[in-house]
Amino acid sequence: MHPDISTYQEQNNQEWSLLFKDRHYIQTAAWQFHVDYRALSFTNIEQNPFYKLLKNTKKNLRICDASAGLGRDSYFMTELGFQVDSIEQHPVLFTLMREGHEKCLRKHDTWQIHWGKCESIIGESMTPDIIYYDPMFDKKMTLSQKYAQVLQHYAEADSERTLKTFDFLYNYCKSNGIRLMMKQPQKTRSQFPKAHHKLGTSRNCECWIYQF
Repeated sequence: MHPDISTYQEQNNQEWSLLFKDRHYIQTAAWQFHVDYRALSFTNIEQNPFYKLLKNTKKNLRICDASAGLGRDSYFMTELGFQVDSIEQHPVLFTLMREGHEKCLRKHDTWQIHWGKCESIIGESMTPDIIYYDPMFDKKMTLSQKYAQVLQHYAEADSERTLKTFDFLYNYCKSNGIRLMMKQPQKTRSQFPKAHHKLGTSRNCECWIYQF
């Protein structure tokens, strides 16, 4: 099923437009953007931000990216050899991710994408071994300007919704004895429970790990 994004396209203006040629893309006065994972590269696998986080994890485990956004983190995890399920509920972000996914030539068969709320998918049509959650915060300090602006434009931060989603994921992982990994900005006050482990993945971000 493909989401209907006609409403968003009808809202096009000179400052921010969602357009279509051979694929959907974002056009602003300053830049143009579409999802292209092939533009991401690493001269060394150890530069991958998930390498330290997952280097000792068995490759046959299935990871669910519960808030995939534009799919960049999901792509990184497939590049490390994992089976990945990506969930995104915003129709525009899902459409952009799907078109990037269709043009991704490598490990396509190990990466599945799903449109909807993770609360409606996880445990129903999907039973992951690990869940990864990257909630939308007020500042996405680790992302490039274009990537961050697209995310923030379509998926504004909502602390109450984030807490509800976290509670669902935390309780699901605890009940099923699986790992929950959550991205967090470093040096920030958090309303979430204390994690069992913390691991820095970049200069500004760390991953909180709940191991049940």
